[in-house]
Amino acid sequence: LFAKYYDGRKKPEQSTLELTLHKKTKTVSAKTEAEVLLIDQEIAVFKSGIECKFFITGPVAENELVLVGVLDCIFDTVSTLLKGQVDKRTMLDNLELILLTIDEVLDSGHIMEL
Repeated sequence: LFAKYYDGRKKPEQSTLELTLHKKTKTVSAKTEAEVLLIDQEIAVFKSGIECKFFITGPVAENELVLVGVLDCIFDTVSTLLKGQVDKRTMLDNLELILLTIDEVLDSGHIMEL
């Protein structure tokens, strides 16, 4: 699990959100299009790889199309960098590229470029 929080949450709140996201999405396959959920006054969008899921969350007032755009940008870039092999092993082997991708798109929670 790799997570970046920009809103100053405490560790128990982070774990609760991650557990809730996992429970609500473990049976949903979002391989072709991003799925949008409303969880605890937050909007969550997610997309699935082969063995991994990518999530972006934001406040309920946020436009979900912007969140989907950010998610698609990150997912497509990671998929291209990993030559379509978005699985656990390949992602762990190339974790620095994935972290760099996320840092290039988001800067302290602000969208830099899509």
